[in-house]
Amino acid sequence: MKVFISYSRKDKKFAHKLSRLLTKNKIFYFIDNSEITVGNGLSTKIENGLNEATHFIALMSKNYFKSNWCKKELSYALKKQEDEKREIIIPILIEECILPQSISDIFYINAVQGLENSYAEILEVINRLSNDNVGKSYESNYIIDWGVEWGMLKGGPSESSFFYLNIDGVFWEKNKEYSIITKISVRGLSNLVYKYVRYKNQNEDYKLRNEIYTILSLLLKKEPDIFKIILDDDYSKTRNVYIDSSVGEFDVSLFARRLGPDPGNDILFYYDNLIEQLGNIAGETDEKMYYINKIEVD
Repeated sequence: MKVFISYSRKDKKFAHKLSRLLTKNKIFYFIDNSEITVGNGLSTKIENGLNEATHFIALMSKNYFKSNWCKKELSYALKKQEDEKREIIIPILIEECILPQSISDIFYINAVQGLENSYAEILEVINRLSNDNVGKSYESNYIIDWGVEWGMLKGGPSESSFFYLNIDGVFWEKNKEYSIITKISVRGLSNLVYKYVRYKNQNEDYKLRNEIYTILSLLLKKEPDIFKIILDDDYSKTRNVYIDSSVGEFDVSLFARRLGPDPGNDILFYYDNLIEQLGNIAGETDEKMYYINKIEVD
């Protein structure tokens, strides 16, 4: 997790107190301490900070909304939040002021009485949003709740150990009485087990998870129809895919089932938004490093 702190230079005392709190709690952050220079665009330094940040803290005050630079940073963050389809903005009210329409309906932390009286709530919100093993995504027509787990299971005397990654989701379509439960299961043998153990010994086992997210994102771009399943009755549907990639060889099982009343028509379920959101967690990657050699679909 890396937080971008957006603030008016007239509120730098509060901003620096907040940065010290983040440092104390081992949360990486970007804060621009340089003075504003003449010009209309965001500096390269600030734009890079916004691109690299996973979350955006806006220290809202009268000074903040008078600053053209702050408003540009906020607009950039709002677009990023919309593009990535996840909650990244953490507004903190440090002075009573009128909020613009663009963020008037976003939950904010009230720190008007000072950081000391609100730091526990700030940390709670940051910790909640920084947990990338569970999440919620709001789409135009539905809401997705999802959770991820991964690790290694040791086999018995005559069985090999294997790496697993399970992605569970519930899709709630707006104005519909049914929901859809889904599961994406990844299983890999020796090559992924070896990588997992190596990353685990370095306390970086999340890297293998992110690498698989990246391969799934590439597969979505290459063969989008693999991630489309027609739900035409009350029973679960499953699709199995074998992938040979730069990360290693593994099997992917796609599961989906409708729950609730029969809508009277077939449902075309598409995993695209969930895969895209997981790809956003993995971050930007060099496509020359990640590629797919072979795909087999049952």
